[in-house]
Amino acid sequence: MNQRIEDLQKITQVLDKSKISYALGGGGLLYALGLAELHKVGDWDITTEAPLSEIKEALGSFKSKDTPCGDYPFATKYKMLFCENGTEIEIVGTFAIYYDEHLCKIPTVVTRHWEEVKLGSPEAWFVAYTLMGRTKNARMLLTYLEYNGADPDILALLMKEPLPPVLVHTLRNLAPYKKKNRETEHHIEN
Repeated sequence: MNQRIEDLQKITQVLDKSKISYALGGGGLLYALGLAELHKVGDWDITTEAPLSEIKEALGSFKSKDTPCGDYPFATKYKMLFCENGTEIEIVGTFAIYYDEHLCKIPTVVTRHWEEVKLGSPEAWFVAYTLMGRTKNARMLLTYLEYNGADPDILALLMKEPLPPVLVHTLRNLAPYKKKNRETEHHIEN
């Protein structure tokens, strides 16, 4: 197994033992879905709804630093950066992005497991990348969702947010996935 994935697992295993819900997103999600190469993953982004105090308590034995967050368009509550053997792992607490003056929460949704790590929602990260203006990553996830289908429950959750009309239209036009394409269990953090 790759050292960077093992470094990620050291953090996620502690989160699992501490019963802290999380989901791998960003470039790590793209890699896990086969949409990007490992060397293109700059850092591992892990989202959670857990309070910062719980994260600090659970991961207190790891070297970390709080990193700045909240620069427009981001409205994330906190970010912590962990560096394990040179591998950067960022914990993003209550991920949120502004669209104009509207605050859009990007939920932590676990859709499957990969390499013993809980994976986030391609639907949620498609929305996040679209709102961030990262069109290449958004397009990769949209193509993935058009081919594999989308989870109607996750789409409904996302469409409760004040999203741009064109994004809502795109989400509404995604076909539902077939159960064989994903694990049947998923956990949605509200």
